[in-house]
Amino acid sequence: MLSVIALLAPLAAAAPYTHGVTLLGGSAALAGPPSYGGGAEGRIWLAGERGAFEVGARELYATEEARMIGAIIVGARVPIGEGPLYWRAGFAHNHEIPIEAALDRPLAAALGTAEAITHRSGGELGLAWSSAIDPAILAGGGLEDRLGINADLALAGLGGEGGFGAYLYAGVMLSVGLGTPAD
Repeated sequence: MLSVIALLAPLAAAAPYTHGVTLLGGSAALAGPPSYGGGAEGRIWLAGERGAFEVGARELYATEEARMIGAIIVGARVPIGEGPLYWRAGFAHNHEIPIEAALDRPLAAALGTAEAITHRSGGELGLAWSSAIDPAILAGGGLEDRLGINADLALAGLGGEGGFGAYLYAGVMLSVGLGTPAD
């Protein structure tokens, strides 16, 4: 995660990025040895006075046993001091399904109703870095105070059978703030 932050830092503004509602989307990777994989991730943040409520989802391909892992996350993020770092914590729920079954019934797999799905729940803890993109880079586009970049590293611990007890996730996302930026 530190190398991702080092690559993204030249784009970042000095101040943390905060709007009432923020939409995020990007790529994610997972490691749950011996399985590795990647895919897409999206989130919505609803900012409050001392942090943000968040809801997110990931859809990842895992190499071990060639399966899809759909993760749903509901939790909160709280700033660490005055900088762009945040702690994240929340509930995690995974849908894990062999790739053949997901391809055979993609809608049922996406909705979590396919017969071959394993449902597992637990918790997720993470560290996130979030910053506005430097307004000088976006000058004249009308989005100077809305676009941001984010890097995230999280550990999910899951109960139940049919998969690994823990996954390490990493993600890089772009964000767009809706509404008026908080002061």
